[in-house]
Amino acid sequence: MSDEPTPELTSFEKMVLQRFDQIDAQLVTVETQQAETNERLGKLEAKALETNERLGRLEAKALDTNERLGKLEAKALDTRPIWERVLAEILDVKEHLELVEDQLGVLNKDTLKVRARQDRLEKRLDEMEETKPL
Repeated sequence: MSDEPTPELTSFEKMVLQRFDQIDAQLVTVETQQAETNERLGKLEAKALETNERLGRLEAKALDTNERLGKLEAKALDTRPIWERVLAEILDVKEHLELVEDQLGVLNKDTLKVRARQDRLEKRLDEMEETKPL
């Protein structure tokens, strides 16, 4: 160690260090926002999986309905009561499918919003990196 005192920083050096501090703060903000975005995407993916499972159950219910219809036709029962029940079940399935479609639409909108925010954040980060002094 030397007995010489540490030299004072020039205004340019102070400005460069201050700019680095600003960039660090902005990167922390971007990282925080990206973590929040990733968390929201995880939740959206979980909702999508849940929706897919529900859709699978609805499809299974539709297949079950088709099987029951086939059995009834094979027994040559009166078709009017059968068709009335089948139509009621089809309407029920249709209502459930419309609800699922609405939920998927909302999910898609949310996903697009999240992706748009992430794109904006990435562009801002790219701009910050491009303007970074050497």
